[in-house]
Amino acid sequence: KGLLVNGIEALRSYLFDDAWTWEHQALVRARVVAGSDALAGRFADIRREVLLMERDPDELRREVREMRERMRQ
Repeated sequence: KGLLVNGIEALRSYLFDDAWTWEHQALVRARVVAGSDALAGRFADIRREVLLMERDPDELRREVREMRERMRQ
């Protein structure tokens, strides 16, 4: 079954190691709505790191195109 909620560092690990491009895209609009200021700050740091990480432009375009196709089906 697993945990319903994981720690912030588990989120960071997931975003860098396992998340799909669309999950990174969702971070563009993601905002903290509850929790401590420290947690919100750490989330903002992780979000910034993920959104600013270097990416291969051709691979990024391909992945976005594939996701759009899946959504159309």
